[in-house]
Amino acid sequence: MNYIESSDVEDKDNFGESLLITYMKLLKISNEESILGYDFKIKNIISLYEAIEQRVEDIEVKNIYFRYQDELSEQQNIQIGRLILEIQLPLIEEMMHIIGKLCIRQLRNLQKELLNQKIFIYLLEDKNEPLYGDEKQDSMKQKEDKDKVKNKFIDLQSTQVEIRQAKCIYDRFRQHYQKLLDDERAQKAKIDRDKQEQINAEKIVGININDFFDSGPKQVRRRGNR
Repeated sequence: MNYIESSDVEDKDNFGESLLITYMKLLKISNEESILGYDFKIKNIISLYEAIEQRVEDIEVKNIYFRYQDELSEQQNIQIGRLILEIQLPLIEEMMHIIGKLCIRQLRNLQKELLNQKIFIYLLEDKNEPLYGDEKQDSMKQKEDKDKVKNKFIDLQSTQVEIRQAKCIYDRFRQHYQKLLDDERAQKAKIDRDKQEQINAEKIVGININDFFDSGPKQVRRRGNR
C-alpha cells in the first residue's frame, strides 16, 4: 500500500488494483481463492490491510517525518477546540481515521511540497478519495456519512492548519474521540446500574412480608421444645 502511495503513476487506484491482478495471474491465484485454509479471499486483502492499519494507527502516526509534527498556534488551538466540540460519534472517529491514514500512507518521508499545504483542503482533493474507503462498495448511508465528513472538513478549513501540523491535529481528534468514547461508556454503565437497582427494588417489593413474620414463632417454638 505504501509502495502504491509513493509511486509516480497518476492513477494510483487502478494501478494498485492492476498490480495485484498481475501478481495474482503470475501466481495463478483466483480472486475467490482462500488463504491459508481460512475463509478469507484475495479480494479481502485491502480490507484486511486497513483493519490492521487502524489497530496500530496511533502508534504509527508518532513515526511520521518530524517536519509534519509542528505544534498548532494558540489561535488554531482555540478554533480547533471550538469546532471539534460540535463533532460527535461516529463522525469524529471516521475523521480521525482519515487523518491517520494520510499520516501513515503519505507522511512517513519528507515531501517538501506538502509542508505548507492546508490539510483540510488537501484531504478533499480527488487523489485522496481512497482515504475515505472503497466507493464501489459503499451503501447509500455510507455515502451520506462520507458527505457529512467532507462537510466537516470544509468547516475546519477556516483554521488554516497545514500538513506540517498533521500529527498535532490527529492528536486533537483522537483526544476528543477518546473523551466521547469514555463518556458513552460511563453513560452505559450508569444505565446498567440503574436497571440493576430497579430489578433489585422489584424483588424486594415482591417479598410477602407475612412470610417473614410467620417464620419467627416457628423458630421460637423449635427452641422451646428443646
